[in-house]
Amino acid sequence: MRRRWLGICGAWRLQREGVIAGFSAVIDERALGKTLGVLSDIKLREGVERVAFAESLTHIPQVIGALRLTGEYDYQLHIVCQDPAEFESQVDRLKHDYGVASLNSRLILREVPVDKAKLLQVVG
Repeated sequence: MRRRWLGICGAWRLQREGVIAGFSAVIDERALGKTLGVLSDIKLREGVERVAFAESLTHIPQVIGALRLTGEYDYQLHIVCQDPAEFESQVDRLKHDYGVASLNSRLILREVPVDKAKLLQVVG
């Protein structure tokens, strides 16, 4: 199987077919001073509506990604901050204003780029 360049016409075709959902700019959060990246597993308090919680995440600029999970935790959030003090304030805000019961967080050392286009396996 040989890969070949997709080209703009091929990209438009895949967009019409729903394979490509859209095109977007890639924002470098480090250039905006957000050098601390954290992944936080979130457990919601009993009675907190998951849909309402998910929708409310749009009001927190530091949350740049969210995944709904199975298992012990309800969500995983990708949070970016300037420093640990800003992260601590976001933790307090999530617990006080957004119904978070507990969270388990890990620092992101660096992102490993993985190209989703490999799913296409365009054959020439």
